[in-house]
Amino acid sequence: MTKDISVVNDLKNLNDASLADVRSKIDEMDKQILQLIESRLALASQVVAAKGGRAIFRPGREADVLRGLIASSSLAPQMIEKIWRQIMMSTLNQQAQLRIATLDSAAIHQVIYSRFSAAVMISSFTSGDEMLDAVGGGQVDLGIFPHWRRDPSWLQHLRSYRRQGRNVFISGFTSFFRVGVEEAGVIVTPYRPDASSADVTLIDQGGEIVEIKGHHPDRMGFLGIIQEPFSA
Repeated sequence: MTKDISVVNDLKNLNDASLADVRSKIDEMDKQILQLIESRLALASQVVAAKGGRAIFRPGREADVLRGLIASSSLAPQMIEKIWRQIMMSTLNQQAQLRIATLDSAAIHQVIYSRFSAAVMISSFTSGDEMLDAVGGGQVDLGIFPHWRRDPSWLQHLRSYRRQGRNVFISGFTSFFRVGVEEAGVIVTPYRPDASSADVTLIDQGGEIVEIKGHHPDRMGFLGIIQEPFSA
């Protein structure tokens, strides 16, 4: 707190010339930040091109990037997530507009825009089984469902699809933080999520979801993978 007051007092003591110099340095730094972001996007596009075109959503890779950034910075973790989500999503949307299925809800739409950027295309459905059909059938890239502890109605459809061997999997949460995670959306994709350094495997056991530490996609009753939420 003392340091913050000192900085404010120093700024108050700056004359107009000094303030102009500080602002000039900030403007120059902003340009450098933008150049670095542009360079990062260009490199990410090269990775996508090397893998054959369309970028695939990789929640495991994103989680590890965020964990590394948060561990190496004194900035607020939520601030880091907000900035880097937009950067990472820009790579996906550069290749093709990300198509997301969800139930018709203004609240969940806002969650999607916050998590994936406003550049995505949202398709609204009236039921969970229709959404799962759209995800599994390739009409959309992923679906956002309410947390199963808040609304388990769609889980029975997912269990049925998994028993049939259909490629529909829980792949993460829309929030990276433990606090309020049950208010977050559940991400469902038509492919198994990639591994991260702190995964939790979800399996169907006697009609209940059982969580197992680690990445175990070959377990009986496999429903998907979530990335261990970060404790801010």
